[in-house]
Amino acid sequence: MKMTFNANDKDLKLDNTAICFMIFKSVVGLGVFTYPFVFAGVGYIYGTFLSILLTYMSAYGMILLTSTASMIEKQRLGLV
Repeated sequence: MKMTFNANDKDLKLDNTAICFMIFKSVVGLGVFTYPFVFAGVGYIYGTFLSILLTYMSAYGMILLTSTASMIEKQRLGLV
């Protein structure tokens, strides 16, 4: 049986929670390996400040990505 693009797209589509989780896994996975090096190089105070700043930037980026994906999907379906 041949699948159409729309049927295949619905089968492979991830929801916003899954997308955020995948991005979070990649960001945290890289951070685990780099934290000791960064803290050794810059110290605890500056390292903590950088951690908070980068956490905020990562979270904001995830929010922007999911909202943009939702907007594009709505435009594609003609809901906007």
